[in-house]
Amino acid sequence: GVPEFSFGVFNKYTFADGGLKGFSIGGGLTYESSVLPDQSIDFGFREPSYILGDALLSYRLKGFGKPVNLSLVVNNFANVHYYSGRVGYGAPRTWKLSADVNF
Repeated sequence: GVPEFSFGVFNKYTFADGGLKGFSIGGGLTYESSVLPDQSIDFGFREPSYILGDALLSYRLKGFGKPVNLSLVVNNFANVHYYSGRVGYGAPRTWKLSADVNF
């Protein structure tokens, strides 16, 4: 099923000076309202609504004379078990470590 309401927000703050210069922190929330498991059949229940939280920590530095951004992103940091009407059962807590180089 398709949720009647869904909402997402994410924000990031980058420290511009001081001891934390180059570091960024961020976070976000995603909400989806309850859904029928199958729009064509009424099973007499709905999958519950849910709220997911995501977090970001990154650091920008110079490597090989080029700007490098190291990031750690944690999706679903509370490890909420949920059913997304669009894709089925949702992903558990996921960690992503990345390095981006700008040429």
